[in-house]
Amino acid sequence: MLRPDFLGFGVQFHRCLAHSLLISGFGGFFMDSNQKIDVAVIGAGIAGLWACKKLRRAGFGVALIDKSRGLGGRMATRRAGKLQFDHGAQFFTASKPAFLGLVSELVTDDLCAKWFADRYVAIPRMSAIGRGLLDSEEGLYLNQQVRRIHREASGWFIEFEQSGHDIIGNGYITNIVIAVPAPQAIDIIGAEYSGFEKLKSVQYAPCWTLMLALEKPLQSDDVYMEFPDGHALRSISQNSNKPCRGEVAGLHTIVVHASQDWSIQNLEHDKETVQDALLSIVSDIFNFQTPPHYISAHRWRFAEVTQAAKVPFLWDSKIGLGACGDWCTGPRIELAFDSGNALANEIIADRL
Repeated sequence: MLRPDFLGFGVQFHRCLAHSLLISGFGGFFMDSNQKIDVAVIGAGIAGLWACKKLRRAGFGVALIDKSRGLGGRMATRRAGKLQFDHGAQFFTASKPAFLGLVSELVTDDLCAKWFADRYVAIPRMSAIGRGLLDSEEGLYLNQQVRRIHREASGWFIEFEQSGHDIIGNGYITNIVIAVPAPQAIDIIGAEYSGFEKLKSVQYAPCWTLMLALEKPLQSDDVYMEFPDGHALRSISQNSNKPCRGEVAGLHTIVVHASQDWSIQNLEHDKETVQDALLSIVSDIFNFQTPPHYISAHRWRFAEVTQAAKVPFLWDSKIGLGACGDWCTGPRIELAFDSGNALANEIIADRL
């Protein structure tokens, strides 16, 4: 099941040649090829983005790498023509001073707003919050999936999945922060570096998500509906009712998250089968009279942490390797922020 406050941001980089180079793998072209990178952050969800921002504020040269086209991890937005669906995190909450301060800044900058009760959403889409956390596009590398990391005499070297992908300064990286789901972090770190065994204790649940565009809004006064344990569904969000969304071309958008058990049982089914099954369930609840104008499904393999590592972060000062994320203490956006913030503070105290 995917927690409603579970992560992802989208930024388009086509405004000039420099932005095109960012996407194609030359995001650090402003840097001298022999320049050392103080910190390379792998993973641009909330934890990675905030760690990057805080380290840059402290004067570190930081490269930020992510396998996706956009920023924010599971604070994600799917676009289909003019339609958009927040198909990852539905909202987030804030309770501690540090994150409350960030949320206040984002509200002031018109990057987030209250949806209902104490639930916040990014505006005009969940993925837009990345603009508020990215100070500079310099040193940003998107669409680059990391395979492994290796410690060499000159510094860290990052090996990428796709031939031709690289970052300027590779091999001269002083520190690495890994801010991806625990199973992916294990693969990247490998067995060569000890001290990261707690990653193996982390467990996740998957989630299937259904996106629909309908002629009429759901016959419910609730903009967000949760279902009891044992039901096939976890939640339904009336996406069009979120601030700065609204209907598009007369269509209303909704996002459906299947329950943990249902998602596990149907994890390996093809997308079309899952779409039809979830549509049937939702149709039975609301008695749809016409088919949806748009339908799509998305599978989140690492949707929600069900067993955390119970540490704020992992950090090996001797080799300059750390890891952070929601998997440290629990499945909330604020806790992912806390983890990235704590690791950044540790590196600043250790290295400055």
